[in-house]
Amino acid sequence: WISMIYQLRRFDCNARLMDLNEDWQERWKNHLLKSVKQNSAHTYNNKVRTAIKEAVEKKYIHSQKLVKGIPYEEVERQYLTNDEIQALYKTECTDDQFKRAFLFSCLTGLRWGDVHRLTWKEVHSSEDGIKIHYHQEKTKSLEYLYINKQALNYLGEREEDNKKVFEG
Repeated sequence: WISMIYQLRRFDCNARLMDLNEDWQERWKNHLLKSVKQNSAHTYNNKVRTAIKEAVEKKYIHSQKLVKGIPYEEVERQYLTNDEIQALYKTECTDDQFKRAFLFSCLTGLRWGDVHRLTWKEVHSSEDGIKIHYHQEKTKSLEYLYINKQALNYLGEREEDNKKVFEG
């Protein structure tokens, strides 16, 4: 949201809801496509489109025709190889907690935000092994994830339920 607002201010710092007609929307799209990557442009544009729809729904403005959105572009994800993870494991780091959290993220596939927020009450032990129950930061959905023994080693000693697993 902050990045979108930054772009909106760069484009038209005097924009008012009533001015967001088709011409303005097209110029906004062109600004985005020249200023940021495709998928960021898609996201920022959708936020403005949502604001327009909500403003119409709440009768702040009269009905506005929405121009065609910016398509989302599938991107090839880059992953660390096992050799790269091993090299990171062997690399010295002044912050052991950060290093453990990063390697845990690599081994579980969890996003950094989810690892950073992980608390001990989300780590559960059962006959089947260790799993975590957490609300994914990005989607807000409840997720369940079994932890393999290698990733388990990075958790450290269990502490109080309300404490973060990777404090700091």
